[in-house]
Amino acid sequence: MPAALGSRFAEPTVNYVVTAPGAAGATTAFVAELLVACALMMMILLVTNTPKLARYAGIFAGTLLELFITFEAPYSGMSINPARTVASTLPSSVWTAGWMYFVGPSPGCCSRWKSFARCGASRASVVPT
Repeated sequence: MPAALGSRFAEPTVNYVVTAPGAAGATTAFVAELLVACALMMMILLVTNTPKLARYAGIFAGTLLELFITFEAPYSGMSINPARTVASTLPSSVWTAGWMYFVGPSPGCCSRWKSFARCGASRASVVPT
């Protein structure tokens, strides 16, 4: 696979763009993944259920992801999406604490959805058509 993508993809400075925990370790990375998934889900629920803001959900999500990549990536490698983890680890065969990128985001998202629903918020999105 690396041959098809070129040698630059495999250089040590790029390292296949592999998702791996930072120097703080796997536990910190797991908590970071859980928290960013939680924050992203809460933002999506709040923005899409606020009629004046719903049309800007993509801008809010993009901005939040930019902040996550800037400030959270050094701790967890910034995955949120298990597909992003798999796409970088398959060619590199580096699965350092890969479990957390599958396990971490789900409870983060579910906890926000549950707390949002418990607060009596509308379950139907009001995204304009």
